[in-house]
Amino acid sequence: MKNRILRAVAGVAIAAAALTATAASAGEHHGHAKGTAVGPVNVTGTVRIADDYVYRGFSKNGGDLAVSGTLKATHDSGAFGGVTVNSIDFGITNASTEAVAFGGYNTMIGDLSVRGGASYWMYPDASDRLDLDYAELNAGLGYNFGPGGVTFDAFWSPDYFGGTGDSWYFEAGAKIGLGLPGLCAHGWGGFQTVDDLPTDIWNYGLGLNYDAGFASFGVDWTVTDAENVDDDNDGRFTFSVSRSF
Repeated sequence: MKNRILRAVAGVAIAAAALTATAASAGEHHGHAKGTAVGPVNVTGTVRIADDYVYRGFSKNGGDLAVSGTLKATHDSGAFGGVTVNSIDFGITNASTEAVAFGGYNTMIGDLSVRGGASYWMYPDASDRLDLDYAELNAGLGYNFGPGGVTFDAFWSPDYFGGTGDSWYFEAGAKIGLGLPGLCAHGWGGFQTVDDLPTDIWNYGLGLNYDAGFASFGVDWTVTDAENVDDDNDGRFTFSVSRSF
């Protein structure tokens, strides 16, 4: 049953990524400007460099410089799909690349956003025996108010990273503008439970982001209550710069 779910989620996510690549190719062929619409589809890309890749409270790059790139297509209907590629270094495997195919749907009801989707996480240069690849479904809500907003998202995987079994992750977040153009603060708290892990894990953090137009600059402080995770228990700062096109 779980294998059928994994294959179905992977199929949806990879098909969405394929549609993204097709739309991007069409945009190049017709000479559209960066980030402009290709018919009813808008194609965007983002490149990000950070001094670490932190995900749900854990470093995925061993505290070293991390690079990521995302290509995303969004249809006027609210459907979207894309692919993200990240540099990684787990320290326990020779895997150096993480690829995530994702797709879903987002719509607005007044100031309320409703979304749902699927993603498939792949580690192409990792040994198959490690069973790192996994699929995940997600659903979420967001509410905008004045200069800020709040979000709540839930994620479920039938067989999480490393073959660790059924997983649920919940995250609540908030952001608010700080009165200066392009400057905002954000915070979040997340909780994850995984069948084959001995304890549940919390992570939370705060951050600042400044959109300078030509690029965005960010700083985040993240901490997790997981045991034996080096400096993560005491919190870590990460600095990043990204550019969308």
